[in-house]
Amino acid sequence: MRATGSGLRQAATVAFACSSLIASSLIASSLIATQPASAAVTVVRHMLPPVDQTVEPAGIAEGSDGNLWYTYSFRQDIGRITPSGIVTDFPTPTTNVESDGIASGSDGALWFTEFNGQAIGRMTTSGSYSSFSLPPGSNPQFITRGPDGALWFTEEGARRIGRIATNGTITEFAIPGSGRGAEDIVTGSDGALWFTDPANSRVGRLSTSGTVTYFPIPPAGARQ
Repeated sequence: MRATGSGLRQAATVAFACSSLIASSLIASSLIATQPASAAVTVVRHMLPPVDQTVEPAGIAEGSDGNLWYTYSFRQDIGRITPSGIVTDFPTPTTNVESDGIASGSDGALWFTEFNGQAIGRMTTSGSYSSFSLPPGSNPQFITRGPDGALWFTEEGARRIGRIATNGTITEFAIPGSGRGAEDIVTGSDGALWFTDPANSRVGRLSTSGTVTYFPIPPAGARQ
């Protein structure tokens, strides 16, 4: 059957309307796609409560009694927590010492740094406290049990590595470099002390006889 003139006009009208609808949809989609993501995102910020500085634990170490012992950054106590979660605090007769690192000594006691107190603290597992003074400006930060049974610690304020025997005898080793001193310290499997020197972008190695070797850390883009 042949289409009449009016039929052809109706078909053309319908086709034009469909084409217009498709074009409108494509334009709308394009406009939506080109809108910046931020225009469709609502950001809501929720402020967290401030940290309670009276319960801000810092370093932690396993004690000879099988419990975990830790320091407080802004509180003059040494904490103990059992594997089952029971917490006990042991006060120290200090003020604003800011303890950081802690390690278990070969004598069975806990040894820890007193950053502002310029001292190394010692606490038995029964809570008996004693301390050993360092020169002003030492600022001891982290501590580790060395391969020789002594405790070795960093002195961030003086660019020294300190050694304290369990009888309280202190020996200090100067480390070359500029800026603030060494930060963290651990005992290596080679029987030496290894420490970080962030101010000079390197890791240091100190033998128990006092020989220092440095290993520069290359920039991130130059690492293999």
